[in-house]
Amino acid sequence: MGSLRQRVVAAVLAVSVIGMGLVALISAPATASSRAATTVSAKCDADVVFIGVRGTGAPAGTDSGDGGRTWNDGGFGQVAGLAARFTMDASASGTTAWVESLDYPASLDGFYLGSMNEGARALKAELDELAGCATPPKVVLAGHSQGAHVILQTLAPQNEFGAASGFSLTAQERAMITGVVLFGDPSYVPGEPWNAPGSGTGWGIFPRRAESLAMLAQYTWEDTPAGASQPQTTSKIRSYCVAGDAFCQSGLAPNAIELHNEYMVDFTNDAYAFLQRTLRAH
Repeated sequence: MGSLRQRVVAAVLAVSVIGMGLVALISAPATASSRAATTVSAKCDADVVFIGVRGTGAPAGTDSGDGGRTWNDGGFGQVAGLAARFTMDASASGTTAWVESLDYPASLDGFYLGSMNEGARALKAELDELAGCATPPKVVLAGHSQGAHVILQTLAPQNEFGAASGFSLTAQERAMITGVVLFGDPSYVPGEPWNAPGSGTGWGIFPRRAESLAMLAQYTWEDTPAGASQPQTTSKIRSYCVAGDAFCQSGLAPNAIELHNEYMVDFTNDAYAFLQRTLRAH
């Protein structure tokens, strides 16, 4: 992984190189769909709540709600396609679903880690509210780039480079988390059991430390894969990180940004199938 100083230098170099013509850690503008229609009138009435978290620079949503924590229209970034498909299929299957996006800066203005931690605090507050429902719903999380970083900082907070979210989830909140998909996570660490098959072998520009990884390892469920005779302990998290990605692999090749922004096209179907497996098991 290298020393802290080497990691900081690598992060600064990546930001500097990309900043010459592009915004660092930016999500390519996905076709911004309006908020997928929900199948219930209140989130506490839903079987499942899907929360999408956009990456740096992706278009913000509109019609902010829940005290500034979520958007009622747009704001999904690269997970827009996944959110839309999730809602359509949930409606067709008779599952009641609520789909929303997280309202947070998703910016580099001032301090990237400050923006990321603000997102983590907003997501924590949203989970607090959902845990207070008479029957807490299952929660599915999906994030790209900084949005992926936000999700993992919420699930397993760590103090890195002088920034920390300063909270931990309750047992009820951890239990609500049913499935998590991440794309191009800047805190990616190779070799973890939740990494999708074929993911890169390099390190993200802000790799997670051992204590945070140990917390993430606790998000598991019992799965019986096709052809298996016995259930297996499987992570509720799936992280997609392609070789050469600018941020989850610290890639500096000319196509590093392009790779970072192709996850919605390349992995939506696989991510959706993974989430459906976790939901069926819960």
